Amino acid sequence: MGYEIAWSGWMAILALDPRWFANPLALLIVVSVFRDKSLSRASIYSILVLVAALSCLAVPAMACGSGAGGPEPSSGLRMGGYLWIASMSILALVGFAWQSAGPENDA
Repeated sequence: MGYEIAWSGWMAILALDPRWFANPLALLIVVSVFRDKSLSRASIYSILVLVAALSCLAVPAMACGSGAGGPEPSSGLRMGGYLWIASMSILALVGFAWQSAGPENDA
């Protein structure tokens, strides 16, 4: 059932699993790029997004429902996981690029 995924997601946030914070941080990049004048926040959020997304490669995830009633370690990332890491990396690079091409550098 889908409730295992919802439960494990919230448990990961409560356990401060860094990969679950990458999507909200990505939203902060977008907001800071369009809202902030200094744009330094976009580069800070970009670093945090990269760290959170790349933590998927270092920290094994807990999979949902092993059939025995409890979570078990994931066997690794598949194409969707690597695509997600790539999209977070591209967004972080856009945050850095926007920082270097920001309005304070037009002088």
